[in-house]
Amino acid sequence: MAIKRPQPELLHHIPLRFVRNRVAGHGRKAVDHQIPLIPFIDFLIVLVIFLLMSFSASGELIAQQPTITMPAASNTEQIEISPVVAVDERVITLDGTRVADTQTLGATAQVDRIEPLIQGLEAEKRKWETIHPSEPFAGQVIVQADRNIDFRVVKKVMFSAAAAGYGNVSFAVNQREKVVGGYFWRQKVRADELRERMFAQHAKQVAPTLDALEETRIDLLQKTLDAKVGAANRLVEAEVPLSALHDKRVIYLKVLATDLVSEEALQTAIDAGEEDAVGACLGLELIELSALSDVPEVLTAKWLASAEETNDMMRLSVREEQLTRAIERELPALDELVPAEYFLLLVVQGQSRLRDPVDVFLWDLGEDQLLLRSRTENRGRLITVLSRIGPKTDGARGNGDPIVTADCSIAAHIKAQLGEPTMDLASSD
Repeated sequence: MAIKRPQPELLHHIPLRFVRNRVAGHGRKAVDHQIPLIPFIDFLIVLVIFLLMSFSASGELIAQQPTITMPAASNTEQIEISPVVAVDERVITLDGTRVADTQTLGATAQVDRIEPLIQGLEAEKRKWETIHPSEPFAGQVIVQADRNIDFRVVKKVMFSAAAAGYGNVSFAVNQREKVVGGYFWRQKVRADELRERMFAQHAKQVAPTLDALEETRIDLLQKTLDAKVGAANRLVEAEVPLSALHDKRVIYLKVLATDLVSEEALQTAIDAGEEDAVGACLGLELIELSALSDVPEVLTAKWLASAEETNDMMRLSVREEQLTRAIERELPALDELVPAEYFLLLVVQGQSRLRDPVDVFLWDLGEDQLLLRSRTENRGRLITVLSRIGPKTDGARGNGDPIVTADCSIAAHIKAQLGEPTMDLASSD
């Protein structure tokens, strides 16, 4: 039989016209079309795997074992995908693989290594480092333990995890509360109640004192700025003697005339003020003007507002205790400053009260009246006499100090203007 070259003769022997036309390529296109299912199935598989990996990364697919009753907690966080060590009443498993018996581990109190668990975790670590060669190993493992398990067993699991390089141990729990804005609702409600209690305590006990101090400070600053001129025109209301000031709250300030150019310059001078002997020479307990703004930080509104930055109950409880303690210990000293009754102001018309004139002002703050306006200067040495009238104060002992001598000379002038007898000896020089 002769061998023929292959030709398009297949099925030509069948006497059917539509078959011959289709084989020969002369047929028309069919009206129906088949969908390729295999690529579509591949696409669905890839999509499902992607979704599974996304949910696992946020910790949503860590299912609770049917043999484990996990404890409930309010202060929880979402966990990332990590090896899961499940501990029920019978066995301990690592990602579903049995590694130890719970009863055997709970029989002894000694902290032993669970070798199968260590080996399994080390294998998981090597896999992770192979997949993520350029990332540091986080060492996170999730312990899903029954709430009735002896802690000695859990302690051995944690010890073994640490031995395998997993220092970040998280416990799987049932979320007790609904999360709102990153905080648990119950914790936020309790924090709001504690903050409200702190704000009410501050508003009732602290705020009135601070408002009175600030109002007084602003009023005295304005009086000081207005005292630039006019002291040469002497004014004395003699019906208010110096002895009337002994048991009064007298605010005191001494500044240079050059400090009165602006409120900022004046405030700088007040903050940098230095002590002098005027109060001791007068026999008065003077209150420095800077004391009106020397408020402990715990009592300030700024410190109180910082409580809004946290919902942590421990921190808020500590802040409440600090506020209560400051109210008991610090606030009484501030209460004694208000209401201020008199304001004594000395303005040095130069750089030194040793050789330059000093303007003296005295206000009755209750009546808002200027009682004394006068100008004095250092005139020599002063012999001070210890008086038993008024509060008990330490007498000024200059021991030849010219500054103290100048301060007592100024005090003698004030006493004389208010009708108080003084002994003033002129200097031989």
